[in-house]
Amino acid sequence: MTFFGKCAVWPVTTLVLSLSTAAMAGSAASVSIGILCDDPHQTPVCEGMREGLKEMSAGRDVRLVDQASGGLSILLRFVVHKTSAHHLSGQIAWTLRDGATGEGPVIDLSVIDAPLNAEMLRDFGRQLAVISDIPL
Repeated sequence: MTFFGKCAVWPVTTLVLSLSTAAMAGSAASVSIGILCDDPHQTPVCEGMREGLKEMSAGRDVRLVDQASGGLSILLRFVVHKTSAHHLSGQIAWTLRDGATGEGPVIDLSVIDAPLNAEMLRDFGRQLAVISDIPL
C-alpha cells in the first residue's frame, strides 16, 4: 500500500470514532431522571439519591420533581416502609417512560445513640441509589 493509501484510512477511522462518541454522549444526555420528592421530610433522602445517580450516570439530567411530569425517561420515588426518630426502612420504585415499573431492595438505617439527621439520610439515599440496579 502506498503512503497515500495508508493516510486515507486514518481520517475515516477518526471520523467514525468521533461520530460514535458524539452519539453515545447524546444518548446519555437525552436520559432525564426525575426523583419525585413530594414529602419535605424525605428531601435529604431524595437529595442523596440524586447525588448517587449523578455519580453513576455522568451526563444525564437528574433532578428532584414535586409531581410526575412528562418528558422524563425514568421517574423514581422513595417508598417508606418504616420510620421513626432512630430508624428508616425503604426502597426506590421507578416507572420508565414506556410504563414499565420496578423496584430496588428494601434497606434499613438504624441509629441507637442519636436521632437520624440530614447527613445520615442523604448518605442513606446515596447508597440506596447505588444498590438499586435502576435501569439507566
